[in-house]
Amino acid sequence: MLPYFKRYVIICCVAAAAVPLVASTIWPLITGQIMAASLPGLITLLVLFFGTMAVMQRVMGMKAQAETERLFALYNEQCDPNALIDQGAPVAELVEPQCGELPSWFMSYYAQALLDAGQVERAQAVKATQLGGVANLKKPEARAAVVVNMVPLALKLDEPSDVLGLIAQGEGLLEGLADDASAQRRAYLASQRELVDARVAEDPQGLLDLCEQVRANADHPLRLRVERAWDEAQACYRLGDAARERACLEFVVGHGNKLALVTPARARLAALGV
Repeated sequence: MLPYFKRYVIICCVAAAAVPLVASTIWPLITGQIMAASLPGLITLLVLFFGTMAVMQRVMGMKAQAETERLFALYNEQCDPNALIDQGAPVAELVEPQCGELPSWFMSYYAQALLDAGQVERAQAVKATQLGGVANLKKPEARAAVVVNMVPLALKLDEPSDVLGLIAQGEGLLEGLADDASAQRRAYLASQRELVDARVAEDPQGLLDLCEQVRANADHPLRLRVERAWDEAQACYRLGDAARERACLEFVVGHGNKLALVTPARARLAALGV
């Protein structure tokens, strides 16, 4: 994510220029020669420049990754979509027009936050931009990654048949790819296919079981657990289990903070007499 954090890129460039500059100032004091005027001095300058750049890219890359994870935590753990939208706007401005594994990874979360904030058209535009650029990507791994990254967004925007079509597209792109990341993506697509099938089936018990596994697992992001608790509440309603429906809705209200699902959950709790 380093290229999308301007300040970190600037720090890399400044450091890469500053170290050789300092060295070229000190060199004549020691040798009596201009640094670039001798072959050893020129080689040293180049080593300092490229070496500093490599080190700073690694350091700033780690900082960029940490900052990205912090931004995602605003949404995934604090359930505050507006915080991600506001604080992630400078990154999204650079990422949004692009298509690829990293841009789609970031924009999938950002677009879901936009949905929670009621910005449906913007979220739809993100999905269209990302999926529209898949064919232009050279590596099959990158094409598959973009499609897989858009599935959570499609689950909230599209009809089940369209989501299943996107899942099938991802599965097709993953065929023949044997790396660990591709295996994880195949497993994820399989789980999402199961979720979509359960949502549209006439057997709410299947949906109930799937969603309970997520809601009860603290290893999952809190936002995802809240979203599955809402699905679980819908299944409980279909099964006529008011007590369990109430418990799921209370989970949504108690943990959902500023997610859009909190409002209908509160309304349903009021209808249940809570």
